[in-house]
Order: sequence, then C-alpha cells, then structure tokens
Amino acid sequence: MTYSFIDMATGHVVGLHLVQSNEVSSSYHMEIEGLRRGIDALRREDIAIGELVTDRHLQIQKWLREKLPDTKHSFDVWHVAKGVKKKVFALSKQKDCGQVAKWIKSITNHLYWSAASSTESDGEVIMSKWKSLASHIQNIHHGHEPPFTDCQHDELTDRKWLQPGTLTRVLLGAK
Repeated sequence: MTYSFIDMATGHVVGLHLVQSNEVSSSYHMEIEGLRRGIDALRREDIAIGELVTDRHLQIQKWLREKLPDTKHSFDVWHVAKGVKKKVFALSKQKDCGQVAKWIKSITNHLYWSAASSTESDGEVIMSKWKSLASHIQNIHHGHEPPFTDCQHDELTDRKWLQPGTLTRVLLGAK
C-alpha cells in the first residue's frame, strides 16, 4: 500500500510511503503504519501539519486524537460519499423503499455540493446544506434548517419526488 501526503495549498506531493503487508501484523495495520511513517518524515523536515484529510479509518481517527490532538482532522468527501451511497443503496433494497434507488446519484452529488460550495471552515453551513437534502428530495426548497434556509437553484421539473409520509422519507430523516 502506498500512503501519500499532499500539500493542499500547493498541490505538491510531500511524501510517499510504501508499506508492504509483510512489514506489519495484518493488512488492517498497513494504513496506520503508512500514516506513522509519513508523519515522522514530515516532523524530521520540520514541516508543520495544520490539517490532515483521511478516510474514516477508525484506527487513524484514534491515533490522530491521541498523537496529534492539535491537528485538525477532516474526512475525504469521496470516502464519506462512498459510505453514504452504500447505505442508501441498502435502504433502497428494503420493503417499500425502492423509489430511493433513483435518488442515489443525486444524494451523493448533494453531499459533494454541500462541501464544495461552502468554505471549509464553516461546518455549520455544510451540515445545514446536507440536511436540506431530506426536504429537497420531497420538492421542498424553502424553509430548511438555518443557516441554509433556501435552495439556490432554479425551478426543478420532471422529477419523481419522494412523497411526504413515506417510509423512505422517514428512514432518510425528513421532518
């Protein structure tokens, strides 16, 4: 496995660390070992680490909390979207929830949009935009939870909106 470190301000790769499965006790430990090696190399070069963006690996989350408590830890939106897509797909297989399958791409796109259209430091706006999805998929585009109270798009047509009161709506957390 190759663990890479990229300076997001410049786009430069500042570290690549290869970890082979025979170097650690199991493949599960490869990712944390790659992180450790990369952090150690950055520290040797006196490179300050303001933020790390990783997948949602639990072992990495714990290690960062314990070893780098002052470093901001964010999740890569691709990995978050992958998890959301998997959960929505599973939901679409449940009884009376088949209609949500048609919304999988829109739901994951909404997640990307929520992050990309907001400043990274404004988590409250990102979450508000993400939560607006529950209303949005019912064709409700105004009156969302603050601070993002209204959708910004033009009128949408030709959609098979989810109906209020459906099991799918309840499972997705709409009010």
